Amino acid sequence: MPQLRDKIELSPYIVCFTDLLGQRDTLARLQILPALLDDRALLRQLAANMLARLASFRQLFAFAVDISQNLPPFDAQRLPPSTVEEIRAAVSHPIGCQLLSDSAVLFLPLRFSAPLHDIVRIQKMLMIAALCFARGMSTGLVFRAGMEIGLAAEIFQDDDGLYGPALSDAYLLESTGAEYPRVVVGPILRRCVERIWKRAHDADDTSLITRTAALSKAFIVRDSDGISVLDWAGGRMREFLSSAPEIIQSAADLARREEQRFAESGDETLTKRYGRLVAYIERSGERTP
Repeated sequence: MPQLRDKIELSPYIVCFTDLLGQRDTLARLQILPALLDDRALLRQLAANMLARLASFRQLFAFAVDISQNLPPFDAQRLPPSTVEEIRAAVSHPIGCQLLSDSAVLFLPLRFSAPLHDIVRIQKMLMIAALCFARGMSTGLVFRAGMEIGLAAEIFQDDDGLYGPALSDAYLLESTGAEYPRVVVGPILRRCVERIWKRAHDADDTSLITRTAALSKAFIVRDSDGISVLDWAGGRMREFLSSAPEIIQSAADLARREEQRFAESGDETLTKRYGRLVAYIERSGERTP
């Protein structure tokens, strides 16, 4: 039986809920199992394809957790020792990952009382989420996601699961607001980044807080429908992936192929959704870092 943690309390987290797309069609075909028994080869192929996609999806987020433990380069010699330690504590904390069938939840605890600590972790989550989306798209894994800040708790001792309003809010952003493959950014997360940036900017602060907040702010843009989204293919991400430009290009190629495939099949709904994805990618290429 799972053991509860000795101390459980709600605290602020940044959460990203992701849902792998394209599984519904396979599951629908597997539901007609009796009709498929006459074609066992087809049944095996459907099951193998679905399991392979799930395995790749999980590997993608295992990769995210691994690289999230790496420190970004910064000039420690020009910073006070206390600031260096705060940055190390903020960044070295691995991103938590909860896998639920064809969904994944990424999360990091925040403090709300330490702007540098929080903005470093927020930027870390934005970067990792953008990298996951770009890498996933480039390899055929298409998903939607929602990101938000809220209260949550890690309840069980040997479980990476997160529970609470933050998870629910991120899920609702994905399930009701994403509409097409994109990462919707919640209003609390957007306001938090803007508030940290504005306070530092108004104080004429040129510190690491200002620079990190400005970078985080650049990763959040308004989509064509006015919704705040993660700019996973924008100038900042293209700059980060300058040594591997094929990732964004492969993602763009996949979006165009899917739009054409659904158009040829007569699926107007999915044709429009992937058309919006193609339009976003084309606009994102015009944004400079």
